[in-house]
Amino acid sequence: MPYGIARGLTLLIVLLGLVSGRSHAQVAITLNSDAPTPSSQDTVEIKVVADLSGRSLGAINARVSWDPAKLRFVSIADGGYGQLTTNTHQVSSGQVGFAAFQAGGQSGEFPLARLRFQPLQGVVGTAAVDIAIEELLAAKTFEDLLPQTTTVPAALLLGGIGPADL
Repeated sequence: MPYGIARGLTLLIVLLGLVSGRSHAQVAITLNSDAPTPSSQDTVEIKVVADLSGRSLGAINARVSWDPAKLRFVSIADGGYGQLTTNTHQVSSGQVGFAAFQAGGQSGEFPLARLRFQPLQGVVGTAAVDIAIEELLAAKTFEDLLPQTTTVPAALLLGGIGPADL
């Protein structure tokens, strides 16, 4: 086989491997709100949802942040993934940490945690709730999944008219 054809085939095989590996290993951690336009009377639940295709999540260590001048933290609860450990020592500055693990792992799309917030009275505008992943490990192999991870924050539109405002 001529050198140019062999080199071209090798490059094609390498590129196909990189593309298929990239799509196979993607991990998304998304914050989903049940009420993106809450009134000040509402309590908003935001789910931290993991979406892993072709991988199994073994452990996560993360920090959720928000503007405490716009939202009051109410609670954090297990999303059904595994044992949840929380750190609420910095709630007054708009941060809560959590860690969860599951020895056997879990794949697909599933909730990790549920956070509840209440908009502060008189606040109008947008409020972002963001997440920073500190550790994300695959089950059984302990592979670091952070390089393949993307995060999607939640955005709330505050000052909306809810049933209590009518």
